[in-house]
Amino acid sequence: MAQDLICYVCNSKFASLDIPVKCDGFSLLSHSKCSKLTATELKCISLKNQCLKFFCDFCDQGLKEITELKTLIKKLLVEVESLKNSSCKSVESQGDDFIINEIHERNIRSHKPRPIKVTFSTTADVFDILKNKRKLSQLVPPSSVNVSTDRTQYQRNCMKKLRDELAARISNGETGLIIKADRVVKPNLSRGGGVLLAVNSNLNCTRIPVKNIPCIEQEFVSLKLNDSLSLLGCVYIPPNTHSDTYNEHCE
Repeated sequence: MAQDLICYVCNSKFASLDIPVKCDGFSLLSHSKCSKLTATELKCISLKNQCLKFFCDFCDQGLKEITELKTLIKKLLVEVESLKNSSCKSVESQGDDFIINEIHERNIRSHKPRPIKVTFSTTADVFDILKNKRKLSQLVPPSSVNVSTDRTQYQRNCMKKLRDELAARISNGETGLIIKADRVVKPNLSRGGGVLLAVNSNLNCTRIPVKNIPCIEQEFVSLKLNDSLSLLGCVYIPPNTHSDTYNEHCE
C-alpha cells in the first residue's frame, strides 16, 4: 500500500520501506526529509502516546491566518463599539432637538382654537352656510372663524386622479390647462343636467320643444316683450365632443 501513496511536498511515491509522516490537520502524507523534522521530532511523532503534533504547510498557513483573523475581529469589535457609542450620542442629541421643537410647536398651537366638525341634519342648512361663508372675510374687523368643507374619500380620489392627469399632460407639453368642474353624462337620468335658462315668471314665456341630440343639452324659449317676440336659447356641448358633432349642430 505504501508505494501507492504520494508525498504532498515532492509528489513522489513512497518506497516500501518509507514511513510516511502524517499531518494531524489535513491527514496529508510526506517523506521524513520533506517534513523537515529532526530525528528527535520524528521519534516523538512515531510514539504510541504521541505528545507532539505535526502540521503540514497548509495547516501552518491556516493557523497564521486564524491569528490574523482574531486580531482583525478584535479591531472590528472596537470600531463597532465606538460607532454604537457615537450613534447613541447622536440619537440622544436628535431626541433632545425633537422634544424642544415639539414643545415649541405645541406652544404655538395652544393659542389657536381647535377645529370643530359640524354635521347638519339637512342639505339646505349646509348650502346656506357655504353660500354665506364668504361674508365672514368681509367683516370689519375680519372674523376669526373660518368655514371649510371636508371631502369624502371618493372626492379626494377623483381630485387626485385629475391632478395626476393634469401633471402628465403638462409634462407632455400641453399648456393652458386647468382643473375645471364638468358634468358626467348619465343618459339614464330622467331629470337634471347642466343647462339652465332662467326667465322671470312674470314674463310671457313659452318653452320650445327641440330635437333630442345625444350628449348635447339645449333649451329654447320664446319670450314676448311688449309687441316684440324674442327667441332665447342655451346649448351645452361637452368639451370632449367630436368636432363633426359641433359643426353639424351649429349648421
